[in-house]
Amino acid sequence: MKLKICGNHNPQDLAALAPYAGQIDYLGFIFTPHSKRYVSPACVKQWLQRDPRLIAKAVAVFLDQPLTEVCRVLENTGIRHVQLHGTESAAYCQALRHRLPQLTIWKMIPVSKHAEHVQGEDQLVQLSKHVQDYLPAVDVILLDTQVKGQAGGTGQSFDWRLVPGIYAQVQDKKGPKGERVQLFVAGGIGPANIRRLLAMGGMDGIDIASGAETDGRKDARKIETVVHEVREHAQN
Repeated sequence: MKLKICGNHNPQDLAALAPYAGQIDYLGFIFTPHSKRYVSPACVKQWLQRDPRLIAKAVAVFLDQPLTEVCRVLENTGIRHVQLHGTESAAYCQALRHRLPQLTIWKMIPVSKHAEHVQGEDQLVQLSKHVQDYLPAVDVILLDTQVKGQAGGTGQSFDWRLVPGIYAQVQDKKGPKGERVQLFVAGGIGPANIRRLLAMGGMDGIDIASGAETDGRKDARKIETVVHEVREHAQN
């Protein structure tokens, strides 16, 4: 079970994470200017140069941004994991890989928080079709909660009963690099509910942002709790 802590945007966040850096698999940095967790490429480049061990963990997050802009940030920072968190198409993912073949591409697939007209098996069928569109083009599928008017970072969870069905769909699929496609889950995960999600199984990793924060800053105690829960689950 892998753990990603996303939305790191200041030195205080990195300081809160530092004691657990060896137990956190990925660190997300958001390069979408209108995000409340936006951080400039120049800052991230400086942080990564200070601690080169972080480069392998860094994930650059974008939302419906021009391909040239994405490539420029990735080339400038040296980050080799990219998370596309908008409506980017499979063709966009393939074009990005063509430009930067060494990339590991994560694609967020939205899961409706309130799908009154689509429930249960019908919702799983629709979600599976959406995931299928990206399987030939990406290395990681990230399920995140969709709330009308928000693009992510909602702090709300979706129906986690959908997760095992999607995991069954992707676990025997190979990504463009020949490795198995990974499934991560995000949205409203934190110390109070992470154990329940882990107990359900059917995922390769968990992505946490607001669930590791207090008043918009990373909280060392919350980070300690989620790290402990993930590692304890992995040992059982």
